[in-house]
Amino acid sequence: MRKLFIYYFVVAGFIIQSPVLAMAQERLLRDVDEPRQNTDAKERRDAKDTRKEDVKNAREDVKMKIQEERDAFKKRMDEARLDMKAKAQERRDVLKTQLEKVKDERKRAVVQKVDASLDDLNKRVTAQLSNVLDKLGVVLGKISSRADKAQANGLDIVTVKAAIEAAHAAIVSAQSAVQAQSVKTYPITINSDATLRIEVNKVRRALHDDLKKVRESVKAAHDAVRRAAVSLAKIHGVDDEKREPAPVPTTPQTNQ
Repeated sequence: MRKLFIYYFVVAGFIIQSPVLAMAQERLLRDVDEPRQNTDAKERRDAKDTRKEDVKNAREDVKMKIQEERDAFKKRMDEARLDMKAKAQERRDVLKTQLEKVKDERKRAVVQKVDASLDDLNKRVTAQLSNVLDKLGVVLGKISSRADKAQANGLDIVTVKAAIEAAHAAIVSAQSAVQAQSVKTYPITINSDATLRIEVNKVRRALHDDLKKVRESVKAAHDAVRRAAVSLAKIHGVDDEKREPAPVPTTPQTNQ
């Protein structure tokens, strides 16, 4: 009977004290988990700051690259214009000598006017296309910057990156075409009065055909940039910061 009483007392005491023990255990586990959770929170904040810094650096790199490419293209175009100016003067001197074969002074004046207009047209169109490509480069830079931001926020930008690279290649190709066109000359060959109109029309047609090809090259660059923009627009949540999963609190096991 005495042993039974002692056993009953011990069991009853354990049952009465088990909530107290559970609370103590919960506090102990909380004290253990709290530093780890604080550490995890700090790591998430650090990771977030790192992503922001990466996006900022990527944007700066894109801006720098765009500016370098714009400066390089502008320098090439300026050099091409100087070269074109020298060639144009040489061509005019040759044309003036050839026009001595034409007896009609009015025809000579018309040919000289056409020759000057061809130079002016080529200069104006290539300058205009150069400005278009410059603006396309700026737009593509903004698209690339947004794509980097989307990537930093954990979004899939594989398709966008491919479109951006294709657009960049198209712009470079168009720039080369514009630069090459800007230094082209279209000399009019004078043989006789009888073939004068034919020769003038032939040169005029050659210029228009060449400008058409260059315009098509610039249009291809424009379309490529547009495809990159459309591809980026299909990605939702570009401006949403990447969210880390919330820490799962440890559930203490209590004895009941």
